[in-house]
Amino acid sequence: WVMAPERSLTGSAIINNDPHVPVYPFPTFWYLCHLQGGSFNIIGMMFPGLPAFGAGYNGEIAWALTNASVDHIDLFIEKLNPENPRQYLYKNEWLELKIREEEIPLKKGESIKVQIRETIHGPIVDGEITGVSIPTGGPDQVYAFKIVEVELGKFLQGYLDMARATNWQEFVEGLKDMHLGPVAWNHIFADKRGNIGYWLSGHCPIRPDNQGWLARKGWTGEQDWLGYVPFNQLPHIYNPKQKYIATANNKNRLDDYPYYLGTEYALSRIQRIDEVLRSKQKFSIEDMKALQLDVVVVSARRIVPILLSDLSDTKDARLKKAVLALKQWQEQGYQASIDSIGTTVYELILNNMVSLSFDDELKKMTFVAGLGGVTMTGLENILDDPNNFWFDDKTTKKIETRKEIVEKASLKTVEYLEKKFGSNPQSWEWGKISHSYFYTPAGFLPITGKRHRIGKFPREGASGTVNNNEGFFLGPLGYLYFGGPTTRMIVDFSDPGHFHFNQTTGNSENIKSPRCANLTKSWVKGEYLTLSMNPEEYEKDALGVLWLRR
Repeated sequence: WVMAPERSLTGSAIINNDPHVPVYPFPTFWYLCHLQGGSFNIIGMMFPGLPAFGAGYNGEIAWALTNASVDHIDLFIEKLNPENPRQYLYKNEWLELKIREEEIPLKKGESIKVQIRETIHGPIVDGEITGVSIPTGGPDQVYAFKIVEVELGKFLQGYLDMARATNWQEFVEGLKDMHLGPVAWNHIFADKRGNIGYWLSGHCPIRPDNQGWLARKGWTGEQDWLGYVPFNQLPHIYNPKQKYIATANNKNRLDDYPYYLGTEYALSRIQRIDEVLRSKQKFSIEDMKALQLDVVVVSARRIVPILLSDLSDTKDARLKKAVLALKQWQEQGYQASIDSIGTTVYELILNNMVSLSFDDELKKMTFVAGLGGVTMTGLENILDDPNNFWFDDKTTKKIETRKEIVEKASLKTVEYLEKKFGSNPQSWEWGKISHSYFYTPAGFLPITGKRHRIGKFPREGASGTVNNNEGFFLGPLGYLYFGGPTTRMIVDFSDPGHFHFNQTTGNSENIKSPRCANLTKSWVKGEYLTLSMNPEEYEKDALGVLWLRR
């Protein structure tokens, strides 16, 4: 999010970023650096291995990003010729498949050969590729996988131009090239003159029926993509009346926007960010830090009253412990802090409700669906209906309702916590069950891996909090944190040349290096460090100088 000077106590724009990415690998996801040379003088978060800053500050402008959640992929149903499987139907003609063979090397010098078949829409995805039978509408039908076309040269050139831009117009010119890449971003902008802006930048296909959730008929040509949304018609805004702009993987366009871009958006974080930014007129940089570290669970405002209602008449002493923990958490404002008892009870109840509601129908697929957040979203969608059919356990003759599922889930929660931490709820703190670790690839090895890990650390926040904590529940191991903000940045244009940040690890992958875990403590504690563009400041703290000569 970005605040215009009118909303800032410093009288200058303040821009903030904390993109959510896989957290467990180290070195950290973003390569933090100050690049100075030739036409470049920029501090920011680089994509490792690429000459590109995802977010940065060059003294004149600063920008930040979040994923725009654009639907870049479609499945097309293709009809194969039953008399010649090397042909497919397209606009009443049998066309020849493009066929090539790829060899995949295996251990011990062995290999397997895979035949890749392509239609006009893309490669065919079937059992020969996936190893799993994929149902279609008939024996001679297959799916073709279509994805957006990209121009990698322009994509990278756009990043270079963005890094050298000195104003909104030059920044947008860089975005015009950058948006031709394989991913779509919400980009926000600020400059030292007090201007702020937003542009969704991505190669977004135009679909004739404005939907992307159903497979498309490939044989008629009527549902083919119609090109791409023109850059100047992508959602954007400059110096808005409310004097701030915020994004958090949410839907950033009006309902009457003419193009379909996607359907999977986050809601809780943008609700909380918007709530805070509307709470007063002017904000300091300390306010911005506090918002990045905010752990209010917005979804609990709706869900906890439902849980308490279904548990209101319980006589079970164990369930009364859950009720008390949820009521106290409600009074505390649903803060998912490390010492919170209510967060622990709440998260475990929901996790148990997912299993009790969906396992009888989905069986082993419940876990797989949960990886993408499908089951938790599904649970939230049915909670208002106490007699929804998903709550019924198909393995019993009785018809269960939400009330019975809530009671069973709560009982399982208390039994788990009593076994793990004892009968006193004061020992059920969230930080004892929610953890983060940082790994090199070797850190996953069972015996020697411990030498290649940093952690464990108690982790505040939950799914949907601004200080995001996406994790898996692993039974006796508790919750393992795997996704969220690895790097946070704040730039206040009233403080020229300074880039405030924290991040999970240093830039080194060598576990013995002093530059491996040197930044971890500040990230865990929510403390911010400062990088400087000013030579008189950074030269005095330099480790040394490396000269490269021809």
